[in-house]
Amino acid sequence: MKIGFDLDNTIIDYRTSLELLAKEKFNLSLESYEKAAVKEALTQKGGNDLWREAQSLLYSDYVEKGVIHKELIDLLSRLKDEGHNLIIISHKTKTSNWDKSKNFHQPALKFLESKLDLKVFDEVVFCESFDEKVKKICDVECDYFIDDLKEIMQALGPLDPQGVLFSGKPFFWNLLDRIISMELKDFTNFSSNSSEIVKDKNYCYKFHSRRDRYEREEQFYLHVKLDRICDYQLFNKWDCLRLELLAERESTLPFSERVDFLKSIQEFKYDYLSERGRRSSHDYIIYIDERMKDLGAFSKLIDLAKSLKEGNKKIGREYSDEELILSPSDFGQQNSGVFGDKKKFYDFESAGLDHYAKLFSDLTLHPREDWANRNVIAELCLLLKSFKLTKKVCFTELEINFKSIYLEWLATIYNANNKKEVKLFKTYYESLMNNELPFKINGNNIKIDDFFSQLESKFNE
Repeated sequence: MKIGFDLDNTIIDYRTSLELLAKEKFNLSLESYEKAAVKEALTQKGGNDLWREAQSLLYSDYVEKGVIHKELIDLLSRLKDEGHNLIIISHKTKTSNWDKSKNFHQPALKFLESKLDLKVFDEVVFCESFDEKVKKICDVECDYFIDDLKEIMQALGPLDPQGVLFSGKPFFWNLLDRIISMELKDFTNFSSNSSEIVKDKNYCYKFHSRRDRYEREEQFYLHVKLDRICDYQLFNKWDCLRLELLAERESTLPFSERVDFLKSIQEFKYDYLSERGRRSSHDYIIYIDERMKDLGAFSKLIDLAKSLKEGNKKIGREYSDEELILSPSDFGQQNSGVFGDKKKFYDFESAGLDHYAKLFSDLTLHPREDWANRNVIAELCLLLKSFKLTKKVCFTELEINFKSIYLEWLATIYNANNKKEVKLFKTYYESLMNNELPFKINGNNIKIDDFFSQLESKFNE
């Protein structure tokens, strides 16, 4: 893996340097010496020229007062030992535009050498401009690039390098250490006849992942292990490098067999201990608010989000146990298959007790669920009936929550931040704006309202 790092205010923490500079050279006495506060004080005192002078001193004479945090030094060393390629790509001119006598490159390199083994980096690149830096990040084909500037994240956009915004806090490097690390784990697969160990499979913590997702999957896996459900084999594979497993798969499971699996685990719902899932209509409002932080730039979604929140407020109730299901959550075609004489299911990182609308909507809207040439309405009715609900399905509420989860899928696709998802995002966005499903049924686009009317009619036959 090739991992790129910005230098200034990412690898090198200048906060101590800036505070000393502000006090010693400019006689400032401030409550905060964060960059924004110092810049504001200096520009008020002497205009932009005084701030430019301060920057010239900061990146030359005061570099040595900076800090490289131990957490980062340890991370770099470990990543290098594991064989990753590490590169610094910095937007830093050779000399100061304010004072040509001030060299920026040499003090930075000297400081790096004084704090860590510079050989951990395969390359250190200084770029004369912002655009040159962005081009270099892409040209060297970084898998990830860590930078403190949101502008860099925006410039990378849907390009291949995954931008990771540095929080500015030292604990960020501990988090990065955890989520980038590749781990080998052994997991026991239970069967009615024997115990089988899955070995030599790769597991990784992705940048967006949390440890509790793994723990949730393990809990679900152990709860429905095969000494209780003998017809299926479960893989406990959290954030696995899935290509290895899919290469072994002979075919995907028919939808009816996936539904049979879902039905078979519902009898264990009442002794499953979990605080996960959506337990009230208010939970959907919370998720809408979270997703709109990502999608707020799309102004047409604002009114839709508002109407969905109002709809959930109008429903405004706690869900009863009869409306909760034991949900694997991610239940698409990509997470099951036929392997020789065995049927296998895997990937339960969001499993738990949940409202039935969540699983229904996720399955229906999942980009990897291929609905072509299938009887969509009949299959989804089969799914709804598999939940074994004692309370009647409320299709009005189901439709509101379906649209809420539609918003979540928009945000998920949007945040994937790679080229292949750009077209998919456009399809989902335009379909939602037209109140349509993101896929066709019998070759035709279908309105969401019509879809739920057909679904309710078929369900009640």
